[in-house]
Amino acid sequence: MKVLWVTNLVARPGESVADPQSAVFGGWIATMAQALKSQSEIEISILVRTRTRAAHRQVLHGVSHYYVPLARRNKWRVDEAALRSTIDDAAPDILHIEGAEMPHALQAAHAFCGPVIVSVQGVLKGLEPYEFGGLPFERWALMVNRPRRAIMAAAHIGNKFIYFRPRLSTEAAVMARADHLIGRTQWDRAYCAELAPGTPYSAVGRILRPAFYEHRRAQDVRYRHSLFLGNANHPRKGAHVVVAALKRLAARFYDCSLLIAGEPPRPSAMRLKAAAGYPAHLAGEIEAAGLSNRVRYTGVLGAVDMAEAMASSHVFVLSSLIENSPNTLGEAMMLGMPAVCAAAGGAPDMAAPDREALFYRPEDPVCLTHQVSRIFECDALAASLGKAAAQRARRNHDPKTNAHHLLSAYEAVLSQSSPTRLFEEAA
Repeated sequence: MKVLWVTNLVARPGESVADPQSAVFGGWIATMAQALKSQSEIEISILVRTRTRAAHRQVLHGVSHYYVPLARRNKWRVDEAALRSTIDDAAPDILHIEGAEMPHALQAAHAFCGPVIVSVQGVLKGLEPYEFGGLPFERWALMVNRPRRAIMAAAHIGNKFIYFRPRLSTEAAVMARADHLIGRTQWDRAYCAELAPGTPYSAVGRILRPAFYEHRRAQDVRYRHSLFLGNANHPRKGAHVVVAALKRLAARFYDCSLLIAGEPPRPSAMRLKAAAGYPAHLAGEIEAAGLSNRVRYTGVLGAVDMAEAMASSHVFVLSSLIENSPNTLGEAMMLGMPAVCAAAGGAPDMAAPDREALFYRPEDPVCLTHQVSRIFECDALAASLGKAAAQRARRNHDPKTNAHHLLSAYEAVLSQSSPTRLFEEAA
């Protein structure tokens, strides 16, 4: 069985997307590729977009990489001739598209005559209502007395209409073309049924990066009363809710702090996004709240350093107003971290409330403050949550199990039957 994966990743020829040790974004591609490459019955190839002009094939980490150039007049598409040449050369039995929303995914779906599987990452139709993160962008865009805030709001409104909404139709078309859909949660299963009624669906869990299987959070954490936040680059991620909670927590815990994964905002007159984007807005909110000395950024980290930074924190926070099945939550659970999560999208499918994680209503900093305080004040609760979370994560993200489930989905497509396994219900 030969399978060609179509990914959203962009890389230069020679850069591997099949190396779990170096993966920062899209790490599940690399981990699953490594889990499958030892299987004699399957041969995996990966299509990667590249900014170079010539198509290129290279075997890296035991997996064939096809680097397909971006189209010259539209960076969201790929060169059509190079795409068709790649499909001819790979000669797959199945085309497996990771993420349905990008134009090159629709190009590939139309160019291939055989069965197509689509893995759901996040369903844009379900994400759309939360793009502004609950912030009043329409009102802010009119605030001429607050130019940076107005520019940020106007930019997000424009981005939604120019880039986001056109992808909704692309997503719908790709999912309609799919012969089989793969997801992980009740949330994405519901939207798959909405967008592609009657299309067979399988649940296939993610395989996490190796570092998170190897590390464990210590009972005596390095930074007590600290929060770890995995993403603060977009309003939908709800970092502003965490900042509002941090201000309340600081009044009760003198050493309370927040560690944010990623680069800090660097305002620049030469780059409008850096000067007036959401991260810059968030930095302004942090400063206005008097919290600047309590917030740190990790910078871009590899898996090992990220695991160490996460495990040194007291509580992991998932503040997204909507998510499907966030890998950062799975990684935190695998480390044995007590987690406080917004009860949104598919997150409640990943952890049992009050046993494997504490949940709160999205956009509610008061409830977030309360749930974090419970963990800060009770080491026994932190230990209990972390132990149960790690046990659940080992089941959810077991490499052999999830590779087997993906193989079952492939076999079902080729045999035109649907596997019967559903995802594990939260106990």
